[in-house]
Amino acid sequence: MSLHSSNGESSDSEEEETFGLPEVVAPYIWSKENVEEFKHEIENSNTGMLKVCNGEVLTVRIPTADDGRFIYWEFATDDYDLAFGVYFEWNKCPEAEVTLDVNDSESENDDDFWDDDEHFTDINDIEAPKREEKAGGRATSVVLPVYRRNSHEEVIMGSHRYPGRGVYLLKFDNSYSLFRTKIVYYRAYYGK
Repeated sequence: MSLHSSNGESSDSEEEETFGLPEVVAPYIWSKENVEEFKHEIENSNTGMLKVCNGEVLTVRIPTADDGRFIYWEFATDDYDLAFGVYFEWNKCPEAEVTLDVNDSESENDDDFWDDDEHFTDINDIEAPKREEKAGGRATSVVLPVYRRNSHEEVIMGSHRYPGRGVYLLKFDNSYSLFRTKIVYYRAYYGK
């Protein structure tokens, strides 16, 4: 099992003023090798299995819980890697239900975000970290940038302390794949 903190670079005060959001601390990320055992647990529970088609991004929206202080996630895939990232949508009154959003990679929903020149990363680069986005009109901070993970070889696990009230966005990104659909086995839960 390996344990490390993700690429959480602290930003200077000028950057914080530009974006106007509190700083979000880096999550803890680790992995374990029991992929088949984990997938078997998820299959037997009849929950936590997703099909991410080629060219799609699935977003699992998980609101913060009043009785929780941390979110934990675990996931693995069959046969191939998958890009994964975690975002936090600031919302003082989040909905209480976990929801799932499916976005086609050719969707133009986020084009307005890239209209100005103040964002330095290319929208087509799925591995480029972004400090802040607007998701449905709500400010969103990057907790863990979207990167390809070897989730077919190890169970990817992580945790993050709530920065405030809002909704966590777990992004399973297969937009780079032209032909392969991926099966994701995941679970997310709260902790104190």
